[in-house]
Amino acid sequence: MSVVLEEIRRDTGEEKRGATMTLSAWVKRLGQYHIYDDEIGECLCGQVALGNNYARVIPEAEREKCDECWRRYDGLQEIK
Repeated sequence: MSVVLEEIRRDTGEEKRGATMTLSAWVKRLGQYHIYDDEIGECLCGQVALGNNYARVIPEAEREKCDECWRRYDGLQEIK
């Protein structure tokens, strides 16, 4: 999924409105559902995506969304 960044980047503190970023689902073995930012190499919540990604194995209905990842994701506007 590609999105337009609508919030201030936490790592630099600078505003990057209109910049495009690539996000992907990162699901841990126990079903924790994070959103991974390919540009910075970590999830939106700040956790590093370590281990295997079970996004193709665990159905979405069985996943538990990371509150912080999804709060930050809701601040982004999806490109159609």
